[in-house]
Amino acid sequence: MVRLAYHHSPFYRLMFKEHKLSPLDIKSFDDLKKIPFTKKENLIEQPKDFILQPTEVSLKKTLPTSTKLRAVFYDKLMSMKKVTSELKEEYKPVMFVVSSGRASGMPTPVFYTKKDLDIFAECGARIGVTSGGTEDSIFHIAFPAGLHMAFWQCVAASDTIGALSIRFGAGMTDKQVLIIDKFGVTDMVGVPTYTKHLSEAAVRMKEEGHDISFENLKHVLCAGERFPEGMKKKIQNNLQEVGADCKILEGYGSSECKTSFVECNPKSGFHLHPDVHIWEILDEKTLEPVGEGERGVLAFTHIDFRGTIFLRFLTHDVAENGILYEKCECGRTSPRIMSPIGRMSDYSTKIDIARVKGTNLDLNALDDLLSEIQGLEVYQAVITRVSPEDPYSLDALIVKAGIEKGREKEIEKQIKSRVKNIFEITPDVEYVDTLVLEDELVEKWKALRVVDIREM
Repeated sequence: MVRLAYHHSPFYRLMFKEHKLSPLDIKSFDDLKKIPFTKKENLIEQPKDFILQPTEVSLKKTLPTSTKLRAVFYDKLMSMKKVTSELKEEYKPVMFVVSSGRASGMPTPVFYTKKDLDIFAECGARIGVTSGGTEDSIFHIAFPAGLHMAFWQCVAASDTIGALSIRFGAGMTDKQVLIIDKFGVTDMVGVPTYTKHLSEAAVRMKEEGHDISFENLKHVLCAGERFPEGMKKKIQNNLQEVGADCKILEGYGSSECKTSFVECNPKSGFHLHPDVHIWEILDEKTLEPVGEGERGVLAFTHIDFRGTIFLRFLTHDVAENGILYEKCECGRTSPRIMSPIGRMSDYSTKIDIARVKGTNLDLNALDDLLSEIQGLEVYQAVITRVSPEDPYSLDALIVKAGIEKGREKEIEKQIKSRVKNIFEITPDVEYVDTLVLEDELVEKWKALRVVDIREM
């Protein structure tokens, strides 16, 4: 991949020249550290420069000898059309997905070629099988359709496994509940916030007299945003009320990775594809390697993709328990990124620590705390100012709360006391209509459950 990037990627060709590097300098895993990190800002500024763009001259420097010999054969005896067609399939972009613009505000395309889509489908099949799927499974895909990777990888996964899939996307929730019931769905995938919304709709419809049963549902896989333990418990409880005895699993991935990774069992860690990426885990301050199982920020290098490719892409995602290389209890030997993963892109700021009223507020921890309060059906924590139009005004923390009817005062007291005890800040609690706020959150690809609007 280093040779391909050097010869065919405008971004990496320039980077190597600026740092006086040659592909010959990268001969081992340890040599990778000679290559500077690629950051999200680089992709945002020049997304097309990360696409492999071979020319006739650069191809001659990277084509395998076997391909060159075949090219000579076809040129002499037949024509170059066959080789040219194969190279087009390998390098010509045919699809793109959008890299989330949560932190930057700027969504960015990541391109796939036909060769990439073969890898994409193979990884999808691994994901489906790892999370419990088989050719006899019935998948229900509730990820938003469109330009988001998760939806299309689930489609590729079910197709490659040979399973039936219901490709619904997000929305028309009551209809989805009826379909899951009537078709006997065994495996469901979606964003955590929408999955919770769907599970609540199933409970509501059953209470309204519908004959709803999710008894065939065995695996629920959620990805695309932070998935607090409190939210997992609420989804599990809701699904149990409609007859489901299922595993709640979590996935991890990004558009830049060009694929995803999943747990085989709750908290098992996310099984990686060691033939697709080289992973590094690094100290957050020094960006030097840390040991197995140690907390660190994740970086990856593509091994065999075409289209958009990355060398040492710094994700800014922090794996609290690092990467493990030991054999998993499920029998798989692939490395695993251990949860939880702190994802800076889950919030509208570029950091996950906010300074509020002179106190450092861990936004991930605040999200976790609120998710665990029973009776708090939906919430959004907003960091703002007492007078929003005045940049010198005092900070304010407001929790918009959709609360179970009849428990408003009790839950408000819990919110204030728990936040005060942990963070030494007393929030204001604003009652909102549960369905209205939930609809606002599930309309977004990734729900903003904690948002800092002071600088917006």
